[in-house]
Amino acid sequence: MPVLCDTDTLTGLPSPPRWKNGCTGRNGAHGKNIVYLLNIIEETNVVEASLGGRIDASEMKVMGEEIAELLAMVETENFYVLLDYSKAKPLDGRALIELAWIKDTLLESGATKIVNIARDDRDIVDGTTDRIQHVLEGREEFLLNPAEARFPQLAVQHVNCVTYQLKAA
Repeated sequence: MPVLCDTDTLTGLPSPPRWKNGCTGRNGAHGKNIVYLLNIIEETNVVEASLGGRIDASEMKVMGEEIAELLAMVETENFYVLLDYSKAKPLDGRALIELAWIKDTLLESGATKIVNIARDDRDIVDGTTDRIQHVLEGREEFLLNPAEARFPQLAVQHVNCVTYQLKAA
């Protein structure tokens, strides 16, 4: 079930929101400014977070808290994260620090892998450089196209039943 987090649900924001450069974020349902969307894809155990518009450090912190609440409801330890910020405005330094903290917390909380969908090649280079140890370990990946993200299906145990017929002696 997707969780829409808009400017009405975020605390600490001016009302109406005043974004830098006049950007009001991605216009969502009912004319609200959608900041991010959280979703769990149960077939692959993927937590999806899609960011849009201009995200600052306080909004990034709230998103991290929302992800933690979502994971607590699911009660899973082995999961993947699809973090799509390809539609977001460039993140400032404080927001990037919050994002790195969120990613580290997710990895420590049982995330098998985090796949980042970057805005452009520069974001891929910067992200890979900043998170090089996790990239080398295969725990984090940076892509431009979300369709390239690959997650294994959940393991399902199949039991083959064999029927033996006993011959009468």
